[in-house]
Amino acid sequence: MTETVIVVALLLVAASATAAVAVRDPVRQSLVLAVLGVVLAVLFTVLQAPDVGLSQLAVELGRVPDTMTAVPALLLAGAFAAGAVPGFGDAVAHAMSEATTAGLLHTSVRWTPLGVGLGVLSSVLAVALAAVAVARPGLLVAPNRALPLRRLQSGHIGDYVAWLLVGATVLGVPALPAVVSG
Repeated sequence: MTETVIVVALLLVAASATAAVAVRDPVRQSLVLAVLGVVLAVLFTVLQAPDVGLSQLAVELGRVPDTMTAVPALLLAGAFAAGAVPGFGDAVAHAMSEATTAGLLHTSVRWTPLGVGLGVLSSVLAVALAAVAVARPGLLVAPNRALPLRRLQSGHIGDYVAWLLVGATVLGVPALPAVVSG
């Protein structure tokens, strides 16, 4: 019985992933991707380890993995390039508007005092929160009422993907009538 459920879940993932690749219309593709998210969430649930509690064991790393530092570094470099390199931000904005709205909407990228201020404020708050987490980790411990929610997360990459897809699906459901009606 278990093998049958796994095979059915894998076949559903294969079919919905194929459909996601085959559909070219972005509006319909969002619907297919929502279905793929649900099917992947079902697959991850079916393949869940029998004792999620064992995977909650913490493993301390000697340093931050490169995959955790490369992405923020690239995002910061891209954000800096968008604002500092002449014409780069406008070229990216034009390409994105062409790709997403078929050229119907054109946007431009400009640095504003409010935008810079909010960026600096969010960076300062992020650094402050990280400093508190490193210096006094006891302050950020989850309360006991959050433990059932924490037990749902095993720390495996599949859980992160599954919860991301479940969240995207839940947020996409209200848009479903507009997507279906065209």
